[in-house]
Amino acid sequence: MKYVSCLLLESGMALGRDDVKPCTPGNKIFWAENYRGEPFDSDKYLELRNKYVEMMKKGDIPEQCVGCSNLEEKDWPEEPGIEFIAVASETKCNCDCYYCFFAKDKKYWNSFKGYDVMPILKSLNEKKLLRHTTLDIVGGECTEYPKEKLDEFIQFALDNGCWLHFFTSGITYSESIAYAMSKSRANIVVSIDSGTKKTYEKIKRVKAYERVWENMEKYSRAGVQDARCNKGYVILKYIIIPGVNDSLRELKAFVKKAKSVGCKWIRIAVEYNWWNENNEKPMPENLWELLDYSEECKKDFKVDYIENAIYLWRKRMVEDKNFNGKNPCADLAGC
Repeated sequence: MKYVSCLLLESGMALGRDDVKPCTPGNKIFWAENYRGEPFDSDKYLELRNKYVEMMKKGDIPEQCVGCSNLEEKDWPEEPGIEFIAVASETKCNCDCYYCFFAKDKKYWNSFKGYDVMPILKSLNEKKLLRHTTLDIVGGECTEYPKEKLDEFIQFALDNGCWLHFFTSGITYSESIAYAMSKSRANIVVSIDSGTKKTYEKIKRVKAYERVWENMEKYSRAGVQDARCNKGYVILKYIIIPGVNDSLRELKAFVKKAKSVGCKWIRIAVEYNWWNENNEKPMPENLWELLDYSEECKKDFKVDYIENAIYLWRKRMVEDKNFNGKNPCADLAGC
């Protein structure tokens, strides 16, 4: 049936620190609220999910979703199923990125104990709700998990036809993650945000620059890339931070390092705090230069853009009077 809805409302789940929701922290639709690891009721989830889907079918968009750029009109699957699960219940990290929310109270978040998400995954699986599901392991640093917990995630994915995205600092190399990559079932996403040691240490506030690039090379060699499902890759993320790493020289150094260690995929983003404060203002002209160079990189890499970088392309179409090129994100939400 064709109607306006959202991929995450239809088939997404975010396991937060104290709740279970369809999408991002700001959304006020809950599958479970004030949640700390109690038995997860998949039937109750289905009841709530179907309530909102029926509203969408009638054109009665929930007030929490009005104006969201993720809304789209298309034929949605009739059978419910979970395609994306973001695991964000943990907060411990071995990095100290100055733009990170957790870095503001490192001691507290590094001692925070998240709930066990495996009972939720098993409950969904028992109800046959996992539909070639991608598990995004995003909360905290996954290599700080006990090895048996990390191995349980991976084995669950292998046993149940799931895919994995591990968002990691790259500081600690994990044989378990490398194994999942060797099976073409996992990617890792690493925000290095720099091409030089000086800039890396300014942003990350840890001394691990050489070690991270060494680990990227090891992961690149371990991964068996499958273009059909886009797994087995190292995805290197460059978060543009105006005034810190927004020079073309820095981005070129990053790209050179990425190529030297065998990485095939880079991701461009803009630092969210800066973006939220400045997205209505005219963009600095040097950001257009970074956009152009990121497009040039498609000769050697798969290049994609995070949401606010997509919006940056859209703003360029309005603000850059000398630009006559095509917006590469024109077919994506937000443009």
